[in-house]
Amino acid sequence: MCAASGSLLHAQTAPATIAGQVSDETGGVLPGATVVLRSATTNRERVVVTDANGRFTADQMLPGSYAVSVSLSGFESLTRDGVDVGDGGQVRVELVLRVSTLRDEVIVRGTALNYASSIAGKRAADGVVDMFNADEIGRLPDKNIGETLNRIPGVSMLLEKGEGRFVQIRGISPRLNNITINGMALGSGETESGGRLSPLDVIGGELLSGVQVLKTPTPDMDGQGIGGTLNLTTKQPFDFANNFTALVSTRGGVESIAAVTPADTKEVPYTMDATLTGKLAAGKLGWLAGASFSNRYTPLLGIYNDDWRSVTAGGSTISYPTNVKNNVTVTGRERLNLNGALEYRPTASSRFFTRLFSARWDELQLRNRFDEGLGNGLTAVTGTTGGTIAANRVQVNLRSEPTLKKLNSVAVGGGHALGRWSVDYIGQRNDNTIDEPNDNWEFRSGVSTFGPDTFTIGQSGAVTIASTGRDRMDPSLQTFRRVRYFEQLTNETSYSGVANVRRDTLFGGAKPGFLKAGLKLTQTDRDTAISQRNFGIGSLNWTAAASPALTRGGFGNPVPLQSVPNLWLDLDGLTGFFNANRNDARYFVLDERATYLNEYQGDFTLRERVYGAYLMGKIDVGPVTLLGGARVETTEVDSSAFTLVTRGPNLEAVPAEGSGSYTSVLPSIVSTFHLRRDLVARAAWTSAVGRP
Repeated sequence: MCAASGSLLHAQTAPATIAGQVSDETGGVLPGATVVLRSATTNRERVVVTDANGRFTADQMLPGSYAVSVSLSGFESLTRDGVDVGDGGQVRVELVLRVSTLRDEVIVRGTALNYASSIAGKRAADGVVDMFNADEIGRLPDKNIGETLNRIPGVSMLLEKGEGRFVQIRGISPRLNNITINGMALGSGETESGGRLSPLDVIGGELLSGVQVLKTPTPDMDGQGIGGTLNLTTKQPFDFANNFTALVSTRGGVESIAAVTPADTKEVPYTMDATLTGKLAAGKLGWLAGASFSNRYTPLLGIYNDDWRSVTAGGSTISYPTNVKNNVTVTGRERLNLNGALEYRPTASSRFFTRLFSARWDELQLRNRFDEGLGNGLTAVTGTTGGTIAANRVQVNLRSEPTLKKLNSVAVGGGHALGRWSVDYIGQRNDNTIDEPNDNWEFRSGVSTFGPDTFTIGQSGAVTIASTGRDRMDPSLQTFRRVRYFEQLTNETSYSGVANVRRDTLFGGAKPGFLKAGLKLTQTDRDTAISQRNFGIGSLNWTAAASPALTRGGFGNPVPLQSVPNLWLDLDGLTGFFNANRNDARYFVLDERATYLNEYQGDFTLRERVYGAYLMGKIDVGPVTLLGGARVETTEVDSSAFTLVTRGPNLEAVPAEGSGSYTSVLPSIVSTFHLRRDLVARAAWTSAVGRP
C-alpha cells in the first residue's frame, strides 16, 4: 500500500527530496526499516533507515522517477514503482507493511536496531561520523553519557574519581576537542589544561536523542576540535509522532562493595527520568518537558606504597616503601538534568524554536587517609621480604571536597525554506559554574612515637607492619599540624549567534548539490577566583583527642589484599571545633603570608571573542560525492590577573592585563565513494584549530 502527494516547484536547477513514514497495518510506526530508492534513469540507489518514529528523508536527489522499496524483519517487503519527483520537488510517501506470513522467523530488535540506525546516519553524513542513537542511550549500565561513548570506535573516556569525565577522540587530548549541544558549543567551567575541558559527568543520557562524534570538521562547523567534535542532541517535540507521549523509567543497582564502619558510606544507586511531550494547534506547536535524577554514594578503598628505596643493614639489603598509606574515600554524586523545548511550525517550510537544557551536579569526596611511615632507622633485615625499623611516625589526614557544577543553556532560533533557498539561525547563551571547596585537616605523631616495628612484604607487594607498645590508632598520639580551607569558583558565560544560508542546485543541470555560507560570533567571559586560608597550630600542643567529637575511633580498613589500621576523623566534629576556637591562639594561628599569596596568585578574568565565516559546496558526480570549502576564524582575547611584587618586607598583588588576536584559515575537502549499496568509503583532508 502506498500513497504519494506533493507539489512540484518548477525551478530548473534544483535537486529533489523524497520523504515519508513507514507503519504497519494498525497504524504503528516502524523504526529501523530499510528504505531503498532506485532511480529509473540511472539505476543508482540511495539507502536510508527510518528513525524512531518510522520517518525517513532522502534529499539531494536527481529529479526523475524512482522505485521505493522497504523491508523490515517480520514484515513483507514492499516496492512501489513510479514515484515521480520534479525539479526542486518534494514528495511525501506513506508506506504500510503487512506482517509476514512466515512464522519460523526469530525477530531480535533493540541493539541491532540502534546499530542499523547509526550505520544509516553514518552513510548519509557529509564527513566521517560515529553516532549513538536514542534506542540505547540512557538504558545502558553507564553512569553518564561519557561512559556510553566508550562504545564508539576511536573514542575513550578519561576516568576520574571512579567515573568517566572527559572524552578523548582518536587519542587526542580532551582539551583539543569540541563539545556541542544541538550543534552549538557547550562551554565549560573547568580551569585545568587551559580551561577547555568539558566534563561529561554532569550529563546523563536519559534526555538525549543521540550523540554524534564528528571526526572530520566541515566548514560549517566550529574550527575548534583537532581530535573531533562531540555533539549531544536533546529530545525535541517533533521527534515523536503522537499528539501526546509520556516516557517514564527508573533503574536501580547494587553496590557489591560493603559499607565501612563506623561511618555510613553506602547507599543504593538509582536513576529516575521522565519525558512528557505533545502537540497543539493542529499539530503545529510542539512542547516537551523532561527531567532525570541519579544518585550514587559508595566507598572506594585503596592502599598505596610510596617511595620505594633500597637500604642495607647488617650486610643485607632490602627494598621497602617509605610510606604505607591506606584510604577510605566516600564518594557521593547527585545529578539533576532538565530539558525543555517549544517549537512552532506554521508551515511545512518554516519553524521557530526555544530550547532549554539545565544540569546540576553535586559531588562529595571525603577521603580519610592513614599514612604509616617506615623511616631510615632500619636495624635488621629478615630474609628478602622483611625487616625491623627502630622508630617511625603515623600521619592522619582528612580531605573534604563538596563540588557543585551547574550548566544552563538557552537557545532560540528558526529555519525557513523557499524553493531552493533555505536559511537557519540560532542565538544561544550558556552559563557554567564550578564551585570546588576543599577542606584538608592534617594530624601526625612525633617522628619516633612508634617503634621498634617489624614489617613484611607479601608476594602481592602488600606491606604488613607489626607494632609493639603503643596503639597506632590512638587519637591522643596524633598532634594537630594544620588545616587548609581552599575554594575555587569559576563562572563562565558565553553568547553565540550563527546564521546560515543554503542554495540547492543541479550543477550542469544534472548533478545535485548545494552552496552554503554562514557567519558566527561567539563571546565568552570567564572569572576564576581562588583562595586558601592556612591555619597552623597555636601555642597549645593539642591532639585529635582534644574533643571526643573529633574522631570516630580506630577501625580496620578492609582493602582487598588485607585489613589495615585507620583512624576515622569526623568532619562535622572538626568543623565545629574550628568554629568554636578559630580565634583562640592556643589552637589556631593564621598563616597570613601564605593566605595572601593564595588569595591572588590564581585569580584571573578572560574575555574571548571568535568571529567566523565560511563558504562551502557539495556536488554529486555519480559514484563520488565531493564536499569542500573553507572557514576563516579570528580570535581576540583580553585577560587580566595579578602579579606578586615584593615591596620592602611585604608582598603586594599588582593587576596585570594582556590582549592578543590571531586568524586561522581552515580549508577542507571530503570525498564519499559509493562503492555498493551496502558499502561507502570516505577520504578527507580537513583543518582544525586547538586554542590554548
